Amino acid sequence: MSIQAVIPAMLLAVVCAANARAEQHEVESLPLFIQAKKADLKRYQFAVDKGATFHLTPDGKSFYLL
Repeated sequence: MSIQAVIPAMLLAVVCAANARAEQHEVESLPLFIQAKKADLKRYQFAVDKGATFHLTPDGKSFYLL
């Protein structure tokens, strides 16, 4: 594999990771997320321990888990 093919793939991976961290921060500041986390901290921690990731809906008003 040539260096010309490797560099764009590496840059894409870095950008995707940065976007995921930014989105995670946005989700965690969402009032609905904060309310849900406070309502059942054990359930939240279970999801995190199992590798769940939290994502904003397209309208930015809610979230979902993967």
